Amino acid sequence: MNKHIETCSQQFTKENLPSPPLLDDLVTTSTIPPFSDKLMLWHKIDMFSMKIRSYANGASLNGRRDIGAMYGKFLMDVSLFVEDAA
Repeated sequence: MNKHIETCSQQFTKENLPSPPLLDDLVTTSTIPPFSDKLMLWHKIDMFSMKIRSYANGASLNGRRDIGAMYGKFLMDVSLFVEDAA
């Protein structure tokens, strides 16, 4: 995902467009899992399915071919990752 964020930020900065905010402040350094592995895996797969929907919306509502192609590549990357996890 860091590669996707980096690519988007570079493209948007190059085109003088606003970049989405990062949510790094929500991540903790705790090593004690508060939830079961099964619940966390389900939650992670659900989060990635939402990411797939948001990339598809971004690609379909975008009028630019270069950014639409970028979203399409991201869609394939995330879809392959979710397929491996499921």
